[in-house]
Amino acid sequence: MMHTIANSIKRGTATTKYPKAREAAPLSFRGKPVIDAGKCDACSRCADACPSRSIKVESRSIAVCIGSCVFCGACLDSCPKGAVTHSQAFELSSKDKEGLYERYEAGAK
Repeated sequence: MMHTIANSIKRGTATTKYPKAREAAPLSFRGKPVIDAGKCDACSRCADACPSRSIKVESRSIAVCIGSCVFCGACLDSCPKGAVTHSQAFELSSKDKEGLYERYEAGAK
């Protein structure tokens, strides 16, 4: 037991000073899905591909629920226009349910 404690003290801290010192997410990180409304034509392929049904398309309106998204990337892979991307954002908490939704209008610039 004392050997383990001594080794831990020698190694020092293994974590970052978050949130005081924020580090960038890795380049391959899949953060919040973002839809480029200018490229989107509301074909709903992203919604059809989403395993958690986090994307809803009604007419030209698109809503993405961050609370149920599993950040799998299926929406990104299914979009023929390349309108869906993943941001580097990872601090996605909200104090209410409405804050978990991102809303877009297809064709908007």
